[in-house]
Amino acid sequence: MLIRFFKSGLPSRYLALLMMALVLRMPALLQTAPKPSTGYIPFYISNLFPFSLSFPLQWIVSLILILFTAFLVNYLSVRYGFTEKNSTLAAFFFILGSGVFPVLRPLNIYVIVTFLTALFFVLTYKIREAESEIRAAFDAGLGLGVLVLFYPEALLLVIFIWLALISYRVNQWRAYIVSLIGTATPFALMFAGFFLFGTTKGLLPAVYTKLIPIFSLIHFPSLLNLITGGILGAMVILSLIQVIGVLRTMNIDLMQHTMTTLWGLLMIFLILTLLEAPVESAVLICVPASLVLAVNYDTMKNLKWANVFLMVFLLLILVNNYFSLFYAS
Repeated sequence: MLIRFFKSGLPSRYLALLMMALVLRMPALLQTAPKPSTGYIPFYISNLFPFSLSFPLQWIVSLILILFTAFLVNYLSVRYGFTEKNSTLAAFFFILGSGVFPVLRPLNIYVIVTFLTALFFVLTYKIREAESEIRAAFDAGLGLGVLVLFYPEALLLVIFIWLALISYRVNQWRAYIVSLIGTATPFALMFAGFFLFGTTKGLLPAVYTKLIPIFSLIHFPSLLNLITGGILGAMVILSLIQVIGVLRTMNIDLMQHTMTTLWGLLMIFLILTLLEAPVESAVLICVPASLVLAVNYDTMKNLKWANVFLMVFLLLILVNNYFSLFYAS
């Protein structure tokens, strides 16, 4: 019932997604003494307007960004053939997955970073259909450059762009170079601005100090949160196995987009494990993971037990999120 509902063309799906996002993120608003975010915010970003808003307004901005990100992911899913035209499965899985990871504040840096990651994926996927692959590679690099300003660790995703170019069989060597130029452009412009005002001190360390490999497993704040995170991980791994198993049966366009998604999933996983990352940052992996889950569940034949499992899993996430109100300090 749940899967069929989000695969249908019913307008009520969008209301359901909104309500689901509201309920999952409500604990962040209800906390009387919210914990400080453990995420690293570069000094040149920390004074941006969203972080100076009042507590309720931060929550509203966060909710809007989560919903926009969900629909960007769903756009990728529908536009590139991962799911059927009317499906909102990818948006459902993104909101479900993002609800697994605790929200310590109404608005943290990773909500913005996840939205920028989804935009970056959109630009990367456009390489396949672009008239000028070199221009598309520059655009993807530019999107990554903006992402790196907020999340320096994302610089490693330049490798993802190159892997995407290989998956799309782009043979022009200039596309690989141009993607690097695109990635460097936002930081170069910002550096020039800081240089004009004589405030470049600490700018470079703000980026490269976050790229030092530190193998670290993500620490979940509670046993129940660890269980929900483990279930989500198992869902992604099982879906990954299923998707890899049917790769050869896909048409060439879908196979190339799927390969690009798998590379993105791998690269974000490596960033989260090789570079020290707080639990809030794990929401980044929900962008490619939602696409993998949507592909698998969209083609699943026996939906009865899958629906029961998803309902129980959603209930478990809700229990975990609202239970956090009692141990927040």
